[in-house]
Amino acid sequence: MQIKALTIIVSILAIIAGCGAAGGKEPISDYDAKNKLQFETLSFIFFRGNPMPPPPSAEERQAATQMALRHTRDSAKLREIFHSDLDLWVYATRDTDGDGTLDYRIDDEHGRFMEGDMDIDGDGTPNTLDVKPYRPNTDTPDSNNNDIPDHIDWALQGKSRKMAGIQQKLYQDHGIILVERSANFTEPLARSVEDVITRVFKPLFVEKKRLPTLKTVATVRWPALDKATDDGTRAQVVGQNGTLSVFQYGINLNRFLQLGLLSHELTHSFQFSLDYSESDRKELDQNIYYARNFYAVVKQFGWSFTKQPVDSAEIYKRISLQYQEINPYQIKYEGVTYNE
Repeated sequence: MQIKALTIIVSILAIIAGCGAAGGKEPISDYDAKNKLQFETLSFIFFRGNPMPPPPSAEERQAATQMALRHTRDSAKLREIFHSDLDLWVYATRDTDGDGTLDYRIDDEHGRFMEGDMDIDGDGTPNTLDVKPYRPNTDTPDSNNNDIPDHIDWALQGKSRKMAGIQQKLYQDHGIILVERSANFTEPLARSVEDVITRVFKPLFVEKKRLPTLKTVATVRWPALDKATDDGTRAQVVGQNGTLSVFQYGINLNRFLQLGLLSHELTHSFQFSLDYSESDRKELDQNIYYARNFYAVVKQFGWSFTKQPVDSAEIYKRISLQYQEINPYQIKYEGVTYNE
């Protein structure tokens, strides 16, 4: 019995450690350093220095261990991204308020945590505006009564009057909050964001006032984990959580190039908004995007789209990955198929 028990324990440890999994030859010390960086991304996922999520409970860790034993598509991907760090497995699969939307999306290449559920504690206040995003509360301070909570209010954080004015105007007029996460928001960037929204896209925002796919413009230092993994990405829109992130390379651009960069990204926000619906939330979280209205627009330019069945085996059921793409259409342009 002792030998059998020992065999079972060794087997469990081998499975959790990812023996034979992709990347299994990487030294444990490298995994530890990467896991630390992955965990640190939770410290600025909503705003700089935001509270950290509650540590995993014994029950959550046990569930993660059981998941590691099942050899599913999800567990294989978690092992590839986070190796044997079960705490990170728990965070990646957690749904705090039980609403069916996971707390976080995951950068499936580097394991950076990104906002998933936009109101993790379910108290009605979006995470970025919530001084206690993991604890239901109604007491987020707003000492100057400008509708922007003190913890992200530039009028109270030493920013210039110009920057504070831009932040307040964009939030009050369009429901878009400008926020620092792990990089500084500069005045030139704030002015560029304002110009693109109020000038370049003025007709759109006059008509719609607000886009459900653009709620936050955030400054983030690295698109991955650190400088070593930086691929030079300047900005990125995630329609599912309504966030436009501007990374250090984008922050450092001159105003002319920033206007071009931000115009490009806001076009994505507009594209996502054509088909955005909370009723399709589950499909959106799984990156299944039925862009019927968008496709109807581009059909007039020679594109054709034929709906095709989605292979359920390709869908991750316990995690929400940022870059996994599942296209429910066969796309052609002038008879040439582009996504076979």
